[in-house]
Amino acid sequence: RAPDRRGQPNRNFAAEFEASLIDFYNIPMIAEKLAGTPSFTCFPHSIHPLQALLAREAQVSWPLSSSLRTPLQNRPVRRVAIWASCADWYSEMESRSASNFLHASGVETHLYLGSESGRSDFLKMYNCQSYDYIHVIGHGAFDHLELGSSRILINQSEFVEIDDLVDANLGKQGRRLLCLNICDGGVSDGLGGIQKLGLAPSLASPSQAVISHLWPVEPRVASAFGLTLCSNLVSTQKGHFEAFSTTLKRLQEPWMQRVATLRAHFDGEIIDRLENFAAADDIFDWASPVFFQ
Repeated sequence: RAPDRRGQPNRNFAAEFEASLIDFYNIPMIAEKLAGTPSFTCFPHSIHPLQALLAREAQVSWPLSSSLRTPLQNRPVRRVAIWASCADWYSEMESRSASNFLHASGVETHLYLGSESGRSDFLKMYNCQSYDYIHVIGHGAFDHLELGSSRILINQSEFVEIDDLVDANLGKQGRRLLCLNICDGGVSDGLGGIQKLGLAPSLASPSQAVISHLWPVEPRVASAFGLTLCSNLVSTQKGHFEAFSTTLKRLQEPWMQRVATLRAHFDGEIIDRLENFAAADDIFDWASPVFFQ
């Protein structure tokens, strides 16, 4: 991690970090041992991108299980909610582009902007059982020195705490998907055990799969990830984790190739911003996403 910046990746060691992880975990061996299993978990937990490394090195990956329960069948993505915090440069741009794409793809889409909506609106949206997919764009806060502090900045001034979300009644009508396209949303501190203390691992259950990031992500890289995931949810039609896995593979492509593909499906100012940006294309850009169930 970067000196004096808690949780921030140190890009000076990106290549060494990637090589060390591949060597330490012996990724091909993990893939062989996991063959035929539905998911895996880690004891003890570290902020290591095993899903992305498996997808890159072995062309296959598995969900991370934090609920340790069998998930319900995936719900088809027919009704979507998108929340943009509007507390930054890019969340509203990403949300409008994603909303336009989903509408054009025949998906009923409801857009919530933090500039117009508040905490009660967010909780009402989150607790609504009719949404098959919820896409949250904004800022995540995880204090790496204090347990239980995970929260989401949902507009310029309001947060939603993990305790506000963890006991939601999501029903038994199938498993919905929640994407927290925020920094640190996938971070957890398992105290040497199961990955459970943190937003994504705590919110995952048989009724909900959760996607987020293991560390702070450059906003334009996060936007490209979010749009790619929306595209794959519509195009794959094979389920939540399959869409996630396809997205991980796309993240390994050179940045400008990925942006050109997005340009073919999405519109709006966010695409212009992505075209005028040069991503590092290192492990800290392509390996941050995680999928919990």
